[in-house]
Amino acid sequence: LDYDAGGAGLVPPDWHILDVAFSPDGRAMGVAGSRGIVRLWDVDLESWRRTFRNSEGSDVHGVAFSPDGQTLAQTGGLGVRLWNLENGGRKALLAGAGLADVAFSPDGRKLASADNRGLVQVWDVDTETVEHMLNHGGTSVFSVAFSPDGQTLATGRGYLAASQWDPAGEEFVNGQALLWDVDTGKVKNMLHHDGYVYAVAFSPDGRRLASGGVIQRPFDVYGHVWLWKMTFVTNRPNFGSADFDDNGIVNFSDFLIFAAAFGKQFGDPGYNSRCDLDGDFLIGFSDFVHFASHFGS
Repeated sequence: LDYDAGGAGLVPPDWHILDVAFSPDGRAMGVAGSRGIVRLWDVDLESWRRTFRNSEGSDVHGVAFSPDGQTLAQTGGLGVRLWNLENGGRKALLAGAGLADVAFSPDGRKLASADNRGLVQVWDVDTETVEHMLNHGGTSVFSVAFSPDGQTLATGRGYLAASQWDPAGEEFVNGQALLWDVDTGKVKNMLHHDGYVYAVAFSPDGRRLASGGVIQRPFDVYGHVWLWKMTFVTNRPNFGSADFDDNGIVNFSDFLIFAAAFGKQFGDPGYNSRCDLDGDFLIGFSDFVHFASHFGS
């Protein structure tokens, strides 16, 4: 959408675009941005069809269409707003704060919203009630995505681990893509990254998950994308993550790292997210059982 060249979008230069999404039929595009504005673009007519605004004027970081194409969800301000695309009226306001991303389940019956308080809310769209509150230990959650079968929710997060240091003596950021069971609200797996995880997406067949983010090092910042095989992740939970020193084998040196973190919970000095193998933000006996089962592998 080129404003200066007089091209098809005519996006105002003072309106910052933060997210975009196509409708299921591909004939409309939701464009979310600053000042609480979401605009609906008609792909065939190459013109703006509707404009939606939140009353508080806060930035909109996430926008999503329902699978039936009748509802548009936008984040920002007081929570997730659901708009009727037929008449432009507001259908619902799902309360929240600091919202960063939003996604519908494939059947349209659930909606996930992520925020910067470390919470992901899984909503029942019909009743407008929260089914699960997924706690990420107070760390910002930047992205959410449902698997094509609707059984798994992926979330992306990251946080500054002040108790951990890289060889140059600088703090570094840990991050994970977490996989949640949609029915139970429990963590299935934690996929570890060296930096913030800003985006997660499933392949259309659900066999792969892509997670992308940023690694920060002294005087250097660079992006990375990880591609995960879901058969491996689901059938071998946390396999390989016990290799804390990344030397290719789970051995005594990994045990020393685990022992130093044992008993710590999220927020404590010395908490090491890679040792939190069950994802409950406490490094305890269940994590030791996981570690012991992989020792020597």
